[in-house]
Amino acid sequence: MPNIRVGQTVRVTTEGDPNIYTGCTARLSPTIAPQNRMLMIAAEVINREGALRPGSFARAEVVTDDRGMTHPVPTRAIINFAGIEKIILVKDGKAVEKPITTRRRTTEWTEVVSGVTVGEAVILEPDNLQSGQAVTVVE
Repeated sequence: MPNIRVGQTVRVTTEGDPNIYTGCTARLSPTIAPQNRMLMIAAEVINREGALRPGSFARAEVVTDDRGMTHPVPTRAIINFAGIEKIILVKDGKAVEKPITTRRRTTEWTEVVSGVTVGEAVILEPDNLQSGQAVTVVE
């Protein structure tokens, strides 16, 4: 609670939608509810495409420290083998394994601290895909 302020970045996801919607905290409740120790927050989120519908359930994360911004990657895209985490990227039509360093993890998203940059195509469900195999990107 002491780290949450008006104007901080908010990331919102909804079930069945792979997009991450961003916004910022607009208002904070002056008190924490004693029954469940929750702080009510109002956020303004950009919804240009109209994909976020009134009454929908969403998961929101408030970014309290953005000094080391990370890249969110779907958790199912991460391969863990012998204690080493890696993802498979698409480069020049071929699969390329790349080791990564992660931080926080939920069932749906994992923060990648290093090893991937914005714009790289990540294989979402790599299964038994190996480096060097031909890959066709379907959008």
